[in-house]
Amino acid sequence: MTSRFSARISVDAGDRNAAIFDSVSADGRFQPGNQAETEMRLADSVEIEVRSDRLPHLRAGLNSTLRLIQACDDALDACPGGKAGRPRGGAA
Repeated sequence: MTSRFSARISVDAGDRNAAIFDSVSADGRFQPGNQAETEMRLADSVEIEVRSDRLPHLRAGLNSTLRLIQACDDALDACPGGKAGRPRGGAA
């Protein structure tokens, strides 16, 4: 019997949701050999689901996706017109 692990997370970055989705969702489509399946949807927030047959692969997939989201948010902070200095934790 094979176990199947999954995790769902929601990231609400306000007006940055679309930019984060566009940046990060492409990564999941172009990762050959990835041991975790990642699906992303854009709704009122960025909805992420990661699935894998092995728990370490699930953790790695989650960590990778969350690091990319953080990098995207940091890059948006650094852009002219970004909200540099805004409180951490997603508050706008």
